[in-house]
Amino acid sequence: MTHLPLALGTIPFGAVLDDKATFAILDRFADAGGAMLDTASNYPFWNEGATGDESEPAIGRPAARGNRDRIVPSTKCGARPTASGDRALDSVR
Repeated sequence: MTHLPLALGTIPFGAVLDDKATFAILDRFADAGGAMLDTASNYPFWNEGATGDESEPAIGRPAARGNRDRIVPSTKCGARPTASGDRALDSVR
């Protein structure tokens, strides 16, 4: 049987969750054998005041603490709104 690595979505990191909560989740994820983070340059644009730039720096800060060899980020781009909080995606570029 082939085992696929666990992946964790990062939408709330940096916007809804602070660094302390983000680090705790990422550490526990890595300790449980998690290997990949699902992120994007538009997460979490729909939160009021968010730009979409919050999750990737938030997951990069724990990497600087020594988790870089344990977790691999998987990112993508596109469908990024130009207006913060655009839930209807009318401003997607």
